[in-house]
Amino acid sequence: MNNSDQDKRKRPSFSSGSPSSNKPVQKQARLDMEKIIGELKEVIKALESCCENLHKEVVHGISEAKGEKWTDLDKHVENLSLKLGYTEKIDYDHAMRLGKFKAGQIRPILIKLVRQRDKFDILSRTRNLRGTTIGVEEDFTLAERQRKSLLRQKSVEIKGSDKRIRSKIFVKKNELQISYPDKPVELYYVDDSNNVKLKVQISRGLEDPDAMQ
Repeated sequence: MNNSDQDKRKRPSFSSGSPSSNKPVQKQARLDMEKIIGELKEVIKALESCCENLHKEVVHGISEAKGEKWTDLDKHVENLSLKLGYTEKIDYDHAMRLGKFKAGQIRPILIKLVRQRDKFDILSRTRNLRGTTIGVEEDFTLAERQRKSLLRQKSVEIKGSDKRIRSKIFVKKNELQISYPDKPVELYYVDDSNNVKLKVQISRGLEDPDAMQ
């Protein structure tokens, strides 16, 4: 026996298996990859929505007439600017009503600002709107709006007709604070299954100035 025959006999052989035996593994790998890609797309979509909302405000309580034109909206923005205490009209990109027109209802106005810093300056001036029918809030993401709606429903349920009970919703914190006259403050939140749950009870007042009624 020559050396080449000995090398062949000593050399181990490896079998990669038949193509059919690898199909389940390949299928699972493909499914895992599709799942990861889907999750990444959702993350990117959420980030894009968040960044887009950084320049937007939603204004409630400004009267609306049927057939409103962009010139009417521009006048609304100008009047809002004066009520907020500005000497000049807010620098904005565009404004539009949200939803479909319905007689007897006032649709909110979405205002897209040119600069993000203007958004926070406007929010700091909303105290000037006290005593009017107008309210300004930032444009929340879909998930934030859903949480806000659930927390508001919980607030109404708890308060009932008792005017001594106060409530405040902190949308960004996903938190509802309920203040009783004779009990500790209760904090509620919305879990991943969209259920409103009691988070904790604390003995302090409602202090956050960024809260929303």
